[in-house]
Amino acid sequence: KVALFNSAAASFHAPSDLSGTGGMCREHIQATPSWHAGEPRHEYIFINMGANFDSPMCGLTVVWVLCFFSFNYRTSYYPCAIVHWYSYVLEGRNPNTGMYVV
Repeated sequence: KVALFNSAAASFHAPSDLSGTGGMCREHIQATPSWHAGEPRHEYIFINMGANFDSPMCGLTVVWVLCFFSFNYRTSYYPCAIVHWYSYVLEGRNPNTGMYVV
């Protein structure tokens, strides 16, 4: 059986944001076909690929979340997401904006 979800909660440590307990934060990531009976909402997120991943953003990459789902196989539970992977246009930051371009 496959279960579909319109959002997921992400908990993470952000030492520069002390609004949570010791920098702990929680965000909801939306991937819904209709937001408040209107247009779809699919959010963009960073994925940490590790320090050895070759990217201009120190191991981070940008994806667009299309769907969350989960399934059980034998005795294991697998939470998953279908994402659109973006590639970098430049090898570094844009000199005019100081931002990365994907």
